Amino acid sequence: MSMDRLKNQLIQAARETPADDRVPYGFEMKVMREIASITKKDSPVRKMARGLWAACAPAVAVMIVAFFVTQSNPEYTVAADLALEDAVMTPFMQESEIW
Repeated sequence: MSMDRLKNQLIQAARETPADDRVPYGFEMKVMREIASITKKDSPVRKMARGLWAACAPAVAVMIVAFFVTQSNPEYTVAADLALEDAVMTPFMQESEIW
């Protein structure tokens, strides 16, 4: 039997088979097993997520300190606002290509 004839027969059989909307047996268990394998302790995704959560507390502490420092002196707040705006917007205002 030639390969082309075999291929055509397989394609024809696949076209004649009605579509099935049922979920295969044990599909949910396979999905849950894959999710469990991702969350193992040596997973790089888990390590990255733990590092990001560990960085949240110091970031909140710095934000709170910055808030109280800027709110202590009203004149400092205006200067800090302008300095922050300059620092954030400077790269976008450059005429030349950065890359």
